[in-house]
Amino acid sequence: MKYNDEILNKIAQAYSKPADEKGNLDNIMLGYLEMMKNGSKIHIKKKNRGKFTKSANAAGKSVQEHAHDVMNNPNSTPLQRKRANFAIQAKRWHKK
Repeated sequence: MKYNDEILNKIAQAYSKPADEKGNLDNIMLGYLEMMKNGSKIHIKKKNRGKFTKSANAAGKSVQEHAHDVMNNPNSTPLQRKRANFAIQAKRWHKK
């Protein structure tokens, strides 16, 4: 993943400001949004990669079937719902 040096400098400057200075979070978000506009990818921590797929396989379902079941289950945990929502949304990324 390559980032523009100018964007990285903006983020570094935002972090170097005192924590109590207003607008610090706004500066970080602006830098992050600029990186996303320039084609940066979403980063999933290595320890979390494949966990929802593993859960779907254990349930004997496809990832999308399992994701919809989790979203419709009122007893599902917030973490399960977050992963299911991510799977549903990520499905759209590969369409042209």
